[in-house]
Amino acid sequence: MSPCDALVGACGRWLTLGAAGEGVPYPLLDLLGDADLVRYYQGGQYATLRLTSSMYHRFHAPADCRVEQVNYISGDTWNVNPIALKRVERLFCKNERASFAAGYCRRAQ
Repeated sequence: MSPCDALVGACGRWLTLGAAGEGVPYPLLDLLGDADLVRYYQGGQYATLRLTSSMYHRFHAPADCRVEQVNYISGDTWNVNPIALKRVERLFCKNERASFAAGYCRRAQ
């Protein structure tokens, strides 16, 4: 399930050194900007979601969960289309981005 109307650029499990982006792994520290966050997210899941100008630009929780933490990293706002990914080196480390941790809510029975 996706939290928004988007194209999936890549997804998977965080690797030892980083996530696959633009066809090359990034060090997690370069993406997240915080050593504590690197330790927290190591071994977790990631997805890069590309919104085009015609898509609805809001994010929603598509599951019964609680957002426990959001980390915003300011940066550029480069387009992440395939052409830009080839032209701008380490684009995902330069663009603004967010990471979040969520826990599933358990319903009382």
